[in-house]
Amino acid sequence: YGDGQIMGLIRYVSSLRLVDRQGTYNILIALGIGLGLLLIVFLTNLVFIRSIVTPIGEVTAMTRRIADGGYGSQIENKYEDEMGEMVSAINDLSIQISHSEKVKTEFISSVSHELRTPLTAITGWAETLSYDESLDGETRKKGMEIILEEARRLTNMVEELLVFTRIEDGRFTVSIEKLDIEAELEEGVLTCR
Repeated sequence: YGDGQIMGLIRYVSSLRLVDRQGTYNILIALGIGLGLLLIVFLTNLVFIRSIVTPIGEVTAMTRRIADGGYGSQIENKYEDEMGEMVSAINDLSIQISHSEKVKTEFISSVSHELRTPLTAITGWAETLSYDESLDGETRKKGMEIILEEARRLTNMVEELLVFTRIEDGRFTVSIEKLDIEAELEEGVLTCR
């Protein structure tokens, strides 16, 4: 400027190639760091999810096996966290169910055997009394007494089974009363004489 007028111009030109290169370099570094962080997050999530999904898959398979009747089956407990506690609980449950099933099977076998004996006696004497008309009065009376005795025995067994069922269902209540054992024993001795 001179005398209030433009006297001349200066034009300064500079290459922005270095600035562009630095900007590109910074963008690539930011993208690299971002992708690296995403990869780290992905891998840690993958490991974390597998640490949960794999044990849950094992537990699910075992509970299905137990539900299908594989009582007593065990899961290898290699976990130190809540999953380990759950595996221990399922293992304990499996053992308890196995024990209960064994007791139930033995009980049913024993009950079947015990019920068969009086039923055989009742059936035998009922058939004898029905088909053999040559029996004298004393033999008929003895047969009827045996039938009645075995029927009472069956009734007692059925009542005991019902009590057992109530106990299993939790519908059984126990009432505790004081008992004079000495008086009961004396009464028992007097009754036996």
